[in-house]
Amino acid sequence: MNSRTHPQRHPDAAAPWSRPATPHRTPQHKPSRCADALWVKISSSTLDNSKANMVNSINNQLCDEPSGRSRAPHAREGLTMQSVSHLAVSRFTFGCTPEADLVFTSPFIGNTLRGALGMALRRMNCVMPHDTPCTACTQCATCAYAVLFEPRLGLRSPLTGTAAVHGHDVPRPFVIQPPDHTVRRYPAGATFTFGLTIFGEQASYLPYFIAAFRRLGKIGFGPDRITYRLQSVTDHTGGTVYSDDHTTVRQPAPPVVHPVSLNGAHPHAITVRFVTPTRIKVGGRYQDTPQFSYIVLAAERRIRALQQFYDPRHYNNQPLTELHRLADAVRLTHARTRWVDLERISRRQHTAMQLGGIVGEATYAGEQLHRFLPLLRLAEVTHLGKNCAFGLGRVEVV
Repeated sequence: MNSRTHPQRHPDAAAPWSRPATPHRTPQHKPSRCADALWVKISSSTLDNSKANMVNSINNQLCDEPSGRSRAPHAREGLTMQSVSHLAVSRFTFGCTPEADLVFTSPFIGNTLRGALGMALRRMNCVMPHDTPCTACTQCATCAYAVLFEPRLGLRSPLTGTAAVHGHDVPRPFVIQPPDHTVRRYPAGATFTFGLTIFGEQASYLPYFIAAFRRLGKIGFGPDRITYRLQSVTDHTGGTVYSDDHTTVRQPAPPVVHPVSLNGAHPHAITVRFVTPTRIKVGGRYQDTPQFSYIVLAAERRIRALQQFYDPRHYNNQPLTELHRLADAVRLTHARTRWVDLERISRRQHTAMQLGGIVGEATYAGEQLHRFLPLLRLAEVTHLGKNCAFGLGRVEVV
């Protein structure tokens, strides 16, 4: 069984991932324009004064070359895996302290965090009536909520001149790394942490993320609306970007351009661990057998889309025909995976969304595996497959 439209649920699929409860409905609030006092104290950032110019600059940079011209990261002829293993990445860790016992009803906390973040960000930035869709708003190119959560409305592809990679599938420029799913209860005064990865030039929007999570802490989190304090935000070096003691956003360390050094690694076998449900779609169907070529294709699509819209200096649209051929030659020697069903309630669409994917691990063997390590190491950061912003598609190479 290689693929199916709706993979059959494995008997063990209910653990540790289970179907989350329907989110608690909160009263509607009148939109306000960034009322959080944090904004008057932001230092080392001119985002409020220049975000419109920044977004326009991104659009111009993405579209200033004819689609027939490629932007290879190397001047030599031909194309290698290097073209899809470079991406500017900014990684942050948020530390929060609940003011009462906080219990997450869903084992997949990334879904809860992402939904709550979107709600807070929209309330802070939207100037339109509550029920106005972003598609009807003329400010979507400069609105932080639209740029981060509805990027298809404000960014144009250098290939097509439209807001699309494939149809409407423009990736969101961030990934949430949720807390450990085995810990569901945090006592009052304890600290829970989660990660936030922002890609390319959109790292300039970090102050908006901080303000949104700070405001969310005042609104309350989870079905019982437990309030919390955003104690700290640190960058990948461990440097403090935000502290509750100072309520000031400091300049973070520069983004890291992946890949990291692999020190000449030349393995003949690797294991890929699917940490969170991974949704890989090939030929219109979600795959429940993780063939190596599927992993490579999903990682390539994901990274190229992020490069295309958020880090165009590293973008190249030339085909990787030879490397796809090498991927087909890599053997799946052992798979210990299962399909897990998740359900997410979309407040925006008022519908239930099925977000099943594979978890577990798979081992691969081949003479050319080292050629793919830069791509796979970057996929550890970007995640792969569908719904990565929730934290789905997290993989580890071991």
